[in-house]
Amino acid sequence: MPDHQGKRLRGIAERLSSAWMSLQENMVRKAILIAFADAGQGPSVEALTHALGLPLAAVRAACRTLAGADLILGQDEKRAISSAYPFSGCQTAHEVLLGGHTTRYAMCAIDALGMPLMLGQEARIRSTCFFCQTPVTVDIAGGVLQGGIRL
Repeated sequence: MPDHQGKRLRGIAERLSSAWMSLQENMVRKAILIAFADAGQGPSVEALTHALGLPLAAVRAACRTLAGADLILGQDEKRAISSAYPFSGCQTAHEVLLGGHTTRYAMCAIDALGMPLMLGQEARIRSTCFFCQTPVTVDIAGGVLQGGIRL
């Protein structure tokens, strides 16, 4: 198996712990996640530079570290970051309706389940079974699964 595929199969917790991020790199990572939570899409490197008050070279270097650890995808100076686990900047099969009014998309079903807990919000998750394509709906409130899973 090629190395890049092996990296993608590791869980987010393992990727985070093995990334050995500096405080500045972690600050950039958190700013990216906040941008996804707030706007539903990733910021550009330039937008991060302005938001964090950091030099462009430092933000570029942080994004290279994050991309190398498979924590973000699709960054360069002119484009927005296309995903940052657990967020996807484009529509996926894993829709998370936060607080009853804000739709975000997750990279996978497990990421969708973690998103409301990470953000401290109630959510309705609509996903599709990878194997049989059956729609699945899950409600989370107070960090707890509500009423079971609806198929």
